[in-house]
Amino acid sequence: MGLKGPAVRGFFVSGFVPVLFALALAGQLGACASLSNQPRNEVRVRVGPEPERAYRAEPYARLYAPYAMMSSLAYTGRDNLNRDLCPEPALLDRHNDAQAIAWIRSLNGKKWQCVFGLSETLPCPHRYRDCNPLGVPDLQVWRRDNPSCNELVIAFRGIKLMDPSDWSYFRWLLPRLDENESMQARVEDIATKTGCRRAGTKIIAVGHSLGGGLAEETAYANRRIRYVYAFNAFPVAGFVGADSSVPARNKIGLVVENVYEAGELLDIPRLLLKGPATSCNPQIRTVQFNLVPFGLPIEKHRIDTLTINMLELSRHGMSARSAEGYRRAAQCVAPL
Repeated sequence: MGLKGPAVRGFFVSGFVPVLFALALAGQLGACASLSNQPRNEVRVRVGPEPERAYRAEPYARLYAPYAMMSSLAYTGRDNLNRDLCPEPALLDRHNDAQAIAWIRSLNGKKWQCVFGLSETLPCPHRYRDCNPLGVPDLQVWRRDNPSCNELVIAFRGIKLMDPSDWSYFRWLLPRLDENESMQARVEDIATKTGCRRAGTKIIAVGHSLGGGLAEETAYANRRIRYVYAFNAFPVAGFVGADSSVPARNKIGLVVENVYEAGELLDIPRLLLKGPATSCNPQIRTVQFNLVPFGLPIEKHRIDTLTINMLELSRHGMSARSAEGYRRAAQCVAPL
């Protein structure tokens, strides 16, 4: 990351993207030959280099569902955004966008509110008029509305792989000047603008596909972000964590949850090109679902598909915090 570590990311953009698409295409063509025997109500969890273990899927689905909804809503088209660049139910089509409307209402019912969004291609939001969005990927900021504002989420937009008009978004894989410093200031500014600057606020970065990679990258650049939920993420994230330019202090207490559907489009690239996995500082936890056993990889990759199935599964089971390993992840703060 930053000026000291552009080689890995430069290689990723210039030489790896074609390889990634070739591997993804191979996975797509070989879908029928790679059906998983993992039950729908089971997740397979690996913490760092430890052996993979199986647990009940329902508690994990409940834990991830709100963040998956935010990751999906980050794709909302500009015509359906309000003056704060947040998804606006009144601007959505009640038939074609019924899912998105339901997710907004579900999040609002749990006291989540979208505060504002940012985009290089759109004016600054009403609540952040001096935003200076140059050099910032598209994102939306959600806060848990309670007196202490104990949780703030930055949801990064991913890329629609099958839409060529969206491919310009790959530019966010290129090295960016003074990246650590600019992202540190940006996250602090976001926390201030949302009224969530207090030290006790848990700031979480989430995203799908490339958005998941950007979420993890941002966490490595900013010590305030201590949790990442990356869904069907682009495998660039592992290389970022291995970058020697990432300050060691930014990794202390960081937890990265790589959540994905078995057999999704980037499953093979993720397996072959993942970076080093560690159990602490940062703790890298991979959680594999198998909610769409017979779907094609491109369909399995879609965040809407993952979100719909997580919500269906989350209606059963125990509370979100009963997921095995959640407490352990939160307490992984031992010095390097």
